[in-house]
Amino acid sequence: MHTIKGIAASPGIAIGPAFVVKPDSVALENSKIPVFAIKWEIHRYTSAVERTLEDLNRGEAKVKELFGENYARLMEAHKLILKDPLLTDSVIKKIKKEHLSAESALYGAVREISANFENI
Repeated sequence: MHTIKGIAASPGIAIGPAFVVKPDSVALENSKIPVFAIKWEIHRYTSAVERTLEDLNRGEAKVKELFGENYARLMEAHKLILKDPLLTDSVIKKIKKEHLSAESALYGAVREISANFENI
């Protein structure tokens, strides 16, 4: 038996099969967009971030109500990542300069930022 330790996201015990996602198993293909679609793609990205922040706010309120303030702080971490100018600037730069779709640009930006943290 192999034991994996981590931080609980909610109280209680869960028993069942675990699935470990390897970083390369979720690779996203670099999909390109035409030059005329750059503004629209940036709009798609910023709109998706806004909708995700709204979802996180609703989720945070529910978690706070059900489990308390400490567990709701996890949602705040996700919101801070989404609002990070380093991430947003990198995504928009990739859309503009590399003509990547919003999804591909986000995936590439996150991989770059993760690699930079690993190098520290």
